[in-house]
Amino acid sequence: MKTHCWWQIQQNPEETEQAYNELITAQKNKDNKTLFSVIKKPGLVRSFVVRRGSNNKYLTALIDLYQYFFQNCGSVKNIILLLQKNELPEYLIWEWLSSSFRLKNETVKNQLINSLKISINLIKNNSVAALLIHEIGTWMAEQEKKYSSAIDFNKQALSYAKKGEDKLVLIRIKFGLSIHKGKIDNKKLSSKKMITDLTQYRQKFHNYNDFADELRADFEINLTKFLLATVAKDKEKLFLIKESAKKIQQQAREFAYPNLLIITKELLGLIDKKLGQEKSAKKYFKEAQKLRFDFNYKNNSDLLTG
Repeated sequence: MKTHCWWQIQQNPEETEQAYNELITAQKNKDNKTLFSVIKKPGLVRSFVVRRGSNNKYLTALIDLYQYFFQNCGSVKNIILLLQKNELPEYLIWEWLSSSFRLKNETVKNQLINSLKISINLIKNNSVAALLIHEIGTWMAEQEKKYSSAIDFNKQALSYAKKGEDKLVLIRIKFGLSIHKGKIDNKKLSSKKMITDLTQYRQKFHNYNDFADELRADFEINLTKFLLATVAKDKEKLFLIKESAKKIQQQAREFAYPNLLIITKELLGLIDKKLGQEKSAKKYFKEAQKLRFDFNYKNNSDLLTG
């Protein structure tokens, strides 16, 4: 499997659900052959994390898979060796860490972080090592809103990413750096430069068929344009941004991307509020709040930490 194929979600939402059921059954029956076959499918595990599933069941399934491996291997170090022996993608370690943060599973999170401090050099894929550093730094910084710290962690991750084969990892980390830099600058007039940068990232994601990140870049472009239009008090541009955001909302719904759907609804709410359409704004905020509750996202509507 080519490294960048990890990001190419080839499954539609129904196929992700079917694979989820196959994974659960295989794990229940301790059918490792089927289990390994399922998690090797390009884009599948990534679709679990992006789509989450009702009540976060896809993320829970990934954590259960980690615990299944841990029970049989006895340590994170041995899990890494098992993945390598069976030619399973090391990206799984990153997805497990990411899922533990999202589900607030402190046991698995601390188990992975503490072990990786010692065993990071066991990971053969520099792109995966980069993602792990990026994940730890970004999540910890986001929780404390210390965006300068996130940049420092991501710079360290870049040194690994530059040595890795997966060029999309390098692009994703630089994309994250661009967003965090915008937060430090409070998205001032330098946002015009950000739009250019984000548009370039969007095109790169598109070129690699990484549709989820392409959509996220689309959102960031629209958010930045919204902030600029708000400063300029340009209602005509706000109407154009609203139409673009509604298209992203539809794409997020069809792709089953709850994070993007939530923050796009919040953006639409902010736009309508600026346009004086209070009733419509409240509707968007209410819908976003319900989705945040359903998928256990942070209970706020702060787009800059969404």
